Amino acid sequence: MIPAGAAGAQTFTQHINTLADNIPATCAGPFTGATLVNATGNGVQHFTGNKTGFWFTATFEGQGTIQQFTPSPNGPVAGAVYQGHVQEWIGTEDNLKTLIPFHATFNFNGTNVADPSQALSMHIETQTTINPDGTVTVNRFTVSCR
Repeated sequence: MIPAGAAGAQTFTQHINTLADNIPATCAGPFTGATLVNATGNGVQHFTGNKTGFWFTATFEGQGTIQQFTPSPNGPVAGAVYQGHVQEWIGTEDNLKTLIPFHATFNFNGTNVADPSQALSMHIETQTTINPDGTVTVNRFTVSCR
């Protein structure tokens, strides 16, 4: 086997146990406020770089809480706190042919802390891709809640 540092490649892997995130979306859609995430569980971050570019990804799965905040003239309005299962995957790639400055998928399934009869299932996905000419070929940001 050739070591990761051979031929100019660099790589690292880091294990994580906590996630604190601020996602610029609510159930009303992208850029409608913020969803704050705090969770504990298992995750890994991985980076590889070589003469053709670099790749970074991070995955996380665990238990935690989310709370949505929406803007108002008097400041952010806090929504209910939900607790449950959290999954997140993010990354960025920059190689000779394509730039993906950011892509992410977030999933949450849980219940309202104050009223466990209220459930929330949330899925957020975003991706931007730019070709070698600098043209954006993918620009997607979707949110679904039920």
